[in-house]
Amino acid sequence: MFDKETGRVLSNGVITISPGNRPTTTNLYGEYSLDCIAGIKQISAQVLGYKHETLEFLANSDTIINIYLQILPYELNEVTVIGIK
Repeated sequence: MFDKETGRVLSNGVITISPGNRPTTTNLYGEYSLDCIAGIKQISAQVLGYKHETLEFLANSDTIINIYLQILPYELNEVTVIGIK
């Protein structure tokens, strides 16, 4: 799994394949592995700070899917800092 803009590896992401809702996580290299029977599947990927992505694919023998996620922009409201002496 990779950052869509930079190509940077995303580790500790959660990958789920459906049908079956079987989850796994990505390793330090953004790699993951899931076993399933052949057919049309959906794979969902999520990492904190990134948009959730779901892809549909045809699972065959040794199917490789590289997933690229976009950063989820997050804006804070105004912050007031008060110093007390």
